[in-house]
Amino acid sequence: MAVYPLDFEEYMWANGKQQSTFDYLKECYDNASRVSDTVHETLSKLFYSYLVVGGMPENVFAQNLRAGGL
Repeated sequence: MAVYPLDFEEYMWANGKQQSTFDYLKECYDNASRVSDTVHETLSKLFYSYLVVGGMPENVFAQNLRAGGL
């Protein structure tokens, strides 16, 4: 079975982001409005960790185990 790296959306799901976050982002996109500073900061930090981890499923799983997320 082939396993592929996670894209950022999948990485967000794997790190516990809720559907409401995705709904909010879509609403901002559809309305061409800015996201709140809090959401921007949170997702920027998450994106940085995505770049470090690389989206590889085994690494994501191991990272979440160390963080107590799974």
